[in-house]
Amino acid sequence: MSLIEKNINMKRYFILLFAITILNTACFQQHDNYGYDPALLKFFNKKDIEYLDKIVDYFDNKAKAVCENKEDISAYYKDFLFKTAHKYEEGKEIFIDTSGYTKLFNSIPKSTFDKIWNINKGYIKMSHDSPKIPKKFIDFINTGYYSFLKDYSSKNENLKEYFSLVEKTGDTGPSAVKFAFYNYNDIDFSSKTNRLVYSIHLFTLINKLLPDN
Repeated sequence: MSLIEKNINMKRYFILLFAITILNTACFQQHDNYGYDPALLKFFNKKDIEYLDKIVDYFDNKAKAVCENKEDISAYYKDFLFKTAHKYEEGKEIFIDTSGYTKLFNSIPKSTFDKIWNINKGYIKMSHDSPKIPKKFIDFINTGYYSFLKDYSSKNENLKEYFSLVEKTGDTGPSAVKFAFYNYNDIDFSSKTNRLVYSIHLFTLINKLLPDN
């Protein structure tokens, strides 16, 4: 083998080695972030993210169940929100299928739960004439999740107003609910992090509508 051929082979070797290194780095970073924005890892560990995934999967499956286009995740998520908002607008108290909700709620360990939500005691009435029932309400004000949302929304133009409303009205107040239901067209739901934001919003909202079990 000539010196020129050896040099060419060495160049090919280093180019291949460089390509493999870049590919491995990209794969590692994707695995390291678990498919989420890196900002999430400032506030949640691997175990926490396993349960955040379950919450995202819960609403992914709810969206798939009511939408015809099950291939384009961004499209079917928007269709799901459109249908959910329509029921909300009609004044239906339970505007989303809540089957499996209580089981998921109770499966989240306290160490993870406390990073996402606070628990406040109050009462709920299932109808105008029904008696008050003791109720534990959840919100995410000043939690680890709230800090993540503040950080993430500061870099996400489409969620800046949502966080501003959360900050002003507290959690899933009426203004934040309306924004989430009527300003989703510019949100990229192929982003797992964006779906997490909406999943936590809906999960928190459903809690306010159901009695404790």
